Amino acid sequence: MSIREIAIASLLLATVVAGFLLFGFARFVASSRFKWVRVVGAVLVSLAAFGWLGWNAKRSGRMPAPVFTIESPDSQLVSEIIEPNGDPLPTHLVRISIRPRGHFFATEVFAGPVEPNIKWLDNQTLLLTFPATPEKPRCGANRSNAIVICNEISAEDFKPLLRE
Repeated sequence: MSIREIAIASLLLATVVAGFLLFGFARFVASSRFKWVRVVGAVLVSLAAFGWLGWNAKRSGRMPAPVFTIESPDSQLVSEIIEPNGDPLPTHLVRISIRPRGHFFATEVFAGPVEPNIKWLDNQTLLLTFPATPEKPRCGANRSNAIVICNEISAEDFKPLLRE
């Protein structure tokens, strides 16, 4: 889970907590003029629940999923690819992050308008090949053990690979 996803999950959790607090406050006061506070609390909890369910559905096992993973050859590192329609917030960027297997936190290593070809060269080296676009992608900047090689080629030479 990248920092961006943690922030979104925290916002959903804060919405649930605020909803329960409003609902409980209105119940504690038990005044007829605070009934709208109960409704607002229930709506907040419902919105957060539907937001979480929608996010969870995007990470399901259906193919082609908007969120999928590719493991390194020794299965110690996992690269997670999130397509624009798999992002919990509307965006037009493809995001790729790397995390050690069994860990919750990931480091984002790519964000760009086009999904790159992804290939693990060895247990520690990830090759990202992407076409040149007017909007330059962010690539690299890795805090994990992995080495990320960013290979930008001309749009004419780029051939997208099918997922395995």
